[in-house]
Amino acid sequence: MSQDTLTQPKLPVELESAHPREILAWVRDHVPGTIVSTSFQPSGLVILDLLKELGWNPPVVFLDTLHHFPETLALAETAREFFGIDLRIFKPQGFETAAALAAVHGEKLWDRDVDLYQTITKVEPMKRALESLGARAWISGRRRDQSEGRAILPVLEPKGERLKVNPLANWGKSETWAYILQKGLPYNPLHDQGYPSIGDAPLTAPVGIGEDERSGRWKGKGKSECGIHTQI
Repeated sequence: MSQDTLTQPKLPVELESAHPREILAWVRDHVPGTIVSTSFQPSGLVILDLLKELGWNPPVVFLDTLHHFPETLALAETAREFFGIDLRIFKPQGFETAAALAAVHGEKLWDRDVDLYQTITKVEPMKRALESLGARAWISGRRRDQSEGRAILPVLEPKGERLKVNPLANWGKSETWAYILQKGLPYNPLHDQGYPSIGDAPLTAPVGIGEDERSGRWKGKGKSECGIHTQI
């Protein structure tokens, strides 16, 4: 897709502080070819419920890294049924199991080269998803309060030939969880065990009191993002 083929619509200023439902409705009406990416974190669950309310069912991309917690994989299937989503699962190119990946790249690649591991399991599959689905825009559940690196996250984020949409950018953890509990949405039981943000099992740890929401991700690896929001 060339840059010339995409006319980037301008987000009305008033929507920068609007309810996520209004932001999603605007995207639905102005940006054809939109997809959603989620690993079924709390923010993603809110977005899926709002999309259901709006009667909008864009493709929902889930990156199966082959190293998710069993609880995450179970939630993906629960969410498929609960929200009635058009779930598209993308795995690392050429691999169906963690054992197959280890046979080619060695055991515990995340310990030896975490960047290569994330490229294989997340960045390449996400690029492939965007290209195969012809995505002009993609919706993510990122919020400004999740980490210092996301503190100035815009609602609508032009990224090269595509738009990224962050409808919950203005929401906090308390608003997100209040919505989930009020609506009775399914969520990952690991959240009740000290994991506010859940990634791959080998790279996710419980979070201590006073630490930010994503501090349990890539602990000791000097990373705060997997690469899909910095390289794509």
